[in-house]
Amino acid sequence: MAPLKVTVVATSYPLNKHETSGIFISRLCEQFSENVHVNVITPGTQKVHGRIRNGKVDILAFRYAPSYYQVLAHRPGGIPVALKNNKLNYLLVAPLLMAMFFHTARAARSSDVIHANWAITSIVAGLGAKICRRPLITTLRGEDVTRAYKSKLYRLLLRACLYLSTSIVTVSYAMLDRVGNSFPAYRNKLSVIENGIDHTFLDVGFKRDTYEISNVFTIVTVCSLIPRKGIDQIIRALSKLKDLPDIVLQIVGDGPEKNRLLKLIRDYSLSEKVQFLGKMNPEQIPSILGESDVFVLASSSEGRPNVILEAMAAALPIVATDIDGVKEIVQNDETGLLYTPGNIDQLAANIARLHEDILIREQLGKQAHNYIIQNRLLWKETAKKYLKLYQATS
Repeated sequence: MAPLKVTVVATSYPLNKHETSGIFISRLCEQFSENVHVNVITPGTQKVHGRIRNGKVDILAFRYAPSYYQVLAHRPGGIPVALKNNKLNYLLVAPLLMAMFFHTARAARSSDVIHANWAITSIVAGLGAKICRRPLITTLRGEDVTRAYKSKLYRLLLRACLYLSTSIVTVSYAMLDRVGNSFPAYRNKLSVIENGIDHTFLDVGFKRDTYEISNVFTIVTVCSLIPRKGIDQIIRALSKLKDLPDIVLQIVGDGPEKNRLLKLIRDYSLSEKVQFLGKMNPEQIPSILGESDVFVLASSSEGRPNVILEAMAAALPIVATDIDGVKEIVQNDETGLLYTPGNIDQLAANIARLHEDILIREQLGKQAHNYIIQNRLLWKETAKKYLKLYQATS
């Protein structure tokens, strides 16, 4: 039997093994069997463009401008942050979308299914799929849905995405309900397929058999340094815990907020307590989680953050904001501790509680680890569900 040919379209996708941009999409693509041939279409960067072979996946990093100006995608915060940081970047949007349409329409002719990620990508890919009469599956991942409730333009874009798509996947049940309630005419197109994690993180959790008192209590967070990730909240919470001298915060990631965060750290005299580890290879993250005591996520909005799943798999006790997409997987006092977004005192209190009580840390960490196992939240399971959807749609 001939392999199923799937064209995946995304504005972010790792173009080498050191990149983390769109890493969750590549983790999915890598799990498909030899019976699925995956072709990825994504914008190029200043340094990388053209055709690339990454494991079992063929990638076309297309040009949309001279190399020096290919700066819209694959950076922390993606295209929205690139546009916010430099208004001239708006001039690159039309060329990028036109190039994406051309290459998607061309690939669609020899594809069985088109799989788009995010709403705006779905519209571009959807037009190509319509011309070639191919089914379009769209995965909504969070921020595209959140923006639709803040902007009439984004709401129109989401509606167009729903219209053009044969099937819509959301990564959380809260997102499915939100979209379904807002656009009831398209509810029959909606389904949930949860993201998974790499088994390496579970291995870290299996090895974490003790939660001992050490000389340093390490808090870790992993994210792009952009405003909605709330890193400033963690720093402010740390300033309220100065009576606990052994606490250290490690921040993994990079982005446009770094200078502002450095100033905040200086203002609170926390330079010795906060470490910026920068952007790290995906392969390094499991060991970082394995060496930490608590994971904190302070985001104001998320789809269904994979980094939370990875920290849970690594048996780390979690402190996270009580928001949609998070509270589906982090149950307060069961698999982690939740706090109201923006409530610095509550965040500080949760960290202090875990600092003081090893038994709570152990209980939350082990229950989080077991949650991942019991719910089979692995990429290979996610890939099976997508394959079933591909086959039903094609």
